[in-house]
Amino acid sequence: MVDTKQIRALLRANFRIKGKVTIDENYKISVTGDVKLKKAGVIPPEIQFLEVTGNFECRDNPRIQSLRGAPQIVGSWLICDNNPELTSLEGGPKSVGNWVWLVSNPQLATLDHFPEHIGGRVTVTYTKTLPLLRTLVAKQGVSFAEGHNRRYEMPPPAAVVEILNRYKGQGQSAAVACAAALAEAGFKANARW
Repeated sequence: MVDTKQIRALLRANFRIKGKVTIDENYKISVTGDVKLKKAGVIPPEIQFLEVTGNFECRDNPRIQSLRGAPQIVGSWLICDNNPELTSLEGGPKSVGNWVWLVSNPQLATLDHFPEHIGGRVTVTYTKTLPLLRTLVAKQGVSFAEGHNRRYEMPPPAAVVEILNRYKGQGQSAAVACAAALAEAGFKANARW
C-alpha cells in the first residue's frame, strides 16, 4: 500500500504541478492550480486525481495510452494533444469548465469516455470516421484544428461544423436530430455517439 510520501514522489517524477496539492485519506489528489504530465511521464496506477482547478495537460507524450488516473473534474482546460499512442479517453474527466483541446492523437478513433459536461468549446482533429455526436455537450460548440499526421483530413467540411454547432450544448437530447442532419449531408460515419 502506498502512503502520502510515495504519492508525492510519484507526482514529482511524472508531473509538473503549479499550485497546492492536497491528498485525502483515500490518497485521492486535488490540485488548486495546473497539472502537466511530463513528456516521458505516465499516470501511475497509484495516482488518482479528483480535481484540478486549473488546466490538466497531457501532450507530446509517446507513452500515454489512456487517461486512467486523470482528474474527474478539470476547472479550466483539458489539453490532450500530439500523443501518438493514445487510443482511449477512459479515465478522463467527466467535467471540464472551459475548453477541451483534443488534437493530433492519431490512434484515437472514438470519443467514448468523453466529458459529460464542457463549459466552453471542444477542439478536435477531424477525420471522416470519428464519431462526433459527443461533442454536442460543449456549451460553445466545436471547432477543428489541423492534425500533424496524414490520417487527418483538413479542413473539415464546412457542413460538418455548421451542423454540429447548430446543436451545440444540447448533448444527447439533440443527438438524433444532429445525426440525421449529418447523415443526410453525407457524413454518416461522423453521425455516431
